[in-house]
Amino acid sequence: MYCFFNVSFFVSGTWPFGIIWCNVYVTCDVLACSASIMHMCFISLGRYLGIRNPLKTRHSTTTRTVVLRIALVWLLSMLVSSSITVLD
Repeated sequence: MYCFFNVSFFVSGTWPFGIIWCNVYVTCDVLACSASIMHMCFISLGRYLGIRNPLKTRHSTTTRTVVLRIALVWLLSMLVSSSITVLD
């Protein structure tokens, strides 16, 4: 669905779907980009901590902490992307 909006916009040069779908499209785009960037930041931070304290990091990483980190990334990304919808 996301690709359909993108292709139709680039082919026609205009946005034929209305303001609501425009907001949905932009919000989803910012959400995906923000989540991707934040995931890379968390991966980098995890690798840094793994190099700095290898024994402590290895024993402190559990499935629960990984799930909490992923949830935190998505919640922060939703917070960033929701400002587009609220301010528009």
